[in-house]
Amino acid sequence: MNTHRRKGSTAAGWRLTLAAALSAALVIVAGCASSGSHPDESEGQSLRTAPDDNGIYAYDGDHLTRLDGDTEWERKTWEQRSRLVPRTVFLVRDPAIAQRAGAVRLRRVAWVRSEISDAGRITPVPGSQWRSVPVADLEVPVDFTGDNESHPDVIEVRPTQPLQPGLYSLYLEAGEASRAARFGVNWPAVNKTTYASGVCVDHYTGGTAGYRPCAAQRSGSSPVGKLQIYLVHPQTSGGSVVISGVVINNSDRAQHVPILAAQLRGTDGSVLARWQFRASSSVLNPGQSTSFRSVVSDAPQQTHSVNVNFGNALGSS
Repeated sequence: MNTHRRKGSTAAGWRLTLAAALSAALVIVAGCASSGSHPDESEGQSLRTAPDDNGIYAYDGDHLTRLDGDTEWERKTWEQRSRLVPRTVFLVRDPAIAQRAGAVRLRRVAWVRSEISDAGRITPVPGSQWRSVPVADLEVPVDFTGDNESHPDVIEVRPTQPLQPGLYSLYLEAGEASRAARFGVNWPAVNKTTYASGVCVDHYTGGTAGYRPCAAQRSGSSPVGKLQIYLVHPQTSGGSVVISGVVINNSDRAQHVPILAAQLRGTDGSVLARWQFRASSSVLNPGQSTSFRSVVSDAPQQTHSVNVNFGNALGSS
């Protein structure tokens, strides 16, 4: 038996002032729209089958497929668990169900794009980061059926609509004995970059810790075509100015990242210095981001703000 503990760019680029930088009972729930019934309300109904061991299972006719196990087992069985069909029904067997001491949820697994600090610093999350996170948009409504008489420790979990192709997590929250299972619905045939773009979250740290849909981050600025620039507050050290940030692809297809152009401006808006540089990656898939960093030595003392945009957007201004 496997147990898991669950914790729960603008058209003119971004402009940030150096002054600002320097000042410094079983509750069965499956999302808000769930129409699931409490096991007490389904008394008298019989489950078609029941597993012999505690765990999370996919049910297909008379066949049960175990979905949860230790890390090595999950790796070896992923090929089978990633090919479930949209109308799969699930069974969960655990003492917590009979004791009314847990919560069962089903949600889509999201791709984590960026880490965002309270100060607005955005750092791309490297590699492939697929996580089941508590975001309302990811919750999948389900119905429940229980048989309190014959199998009080078993619950049947049925999605209210056929599951869309993608990654999912079904889990039982029951304190120290919580368990979870990850599976895929027609996952081998899914375009992974397109899925990551649509099922995407950012991780906010500090006092605002938590996950939010990637679309929530876009509301803070206006898109520049298909790409978006986020500039972190510039840093100064010994007369040098360090500029950093990320470029994010908000479109549904791969995009080439143009050369970036930076400007140092005075209090009157005049351009004191300008130069070009490139981001870490030259091509971004849907939803992906890439970092950038540039240092200008001996910055003019009159420097008041920094502007970063795509090279062809600044032209000869």
